Amino acid sequence: MRFRLGVGILSLIAGLIAAGFALSNAYEADSAEPGTVTCGHEVMDDADQRCVETRPGQAPPPPGYPAGGRSYEEMKDAEERTAVSKAWIFGVEVLGLLGVFLSVCGLVFVAGAIRPPDGPNLPALLGVVVALSAAYALALWPAQDDARAVSPVSPGILGFLGFSYFPLVVVAAAAAFTLMADRWMSELFPPEPE
Repeated sequence: MRFRLGVGILSLIAGLIAAGFALSNAYEADSAEPGTVTCGHEVMDDADQRCVETRPGQAPPPPGYPAGGRSYEEMKDAEERTAVSKAWIFGVEVLGLLGVFLSVCGLVFVAGAIRPPDGPNLPALLGVVVALSAAYALALWPAQDDARAVSPVSPGILGFLGFSYFPLVVVAAAAAFTLMADRWMSELFPPEPE
């Protein structure tokens, strides 16, 4: 029981820290700045430069040839839009789901350690997790709307859906993680025979 409680508390603390950083990152994602602007492997640093991208095996146009391509400003704008999307995916979605996963697992383990021998009351625990994740999701919703307003490159792994879906993913994932963690706990720590 003490081991279960210790693992649960550590997991809960780690999850809350990760979720907190993800929430902080969510409100900064819309101002993400790109690194250097590159064309292929070359760094672009001059506003007069144009980037002409060629296909593999295709020869570049000769010097002085008036090829189209994209200007430095166009490349910089594209990099800024992509930077917002990348900041959202890695700094919010990946980190946030890791935080939700660790928090839920920690909560299930703590609840199981506090209420032996038959483990936590799953419906009550599921209700608490869904309520907490819904509050977290409501805090994320305006941040994703802000990121989508800045970047036409829809932020997120499922950005093609065309709406701010991530808060719904958080609630669904928290509920699924609760059921999985409860099953793992019952397999790792089976009820003691009476």
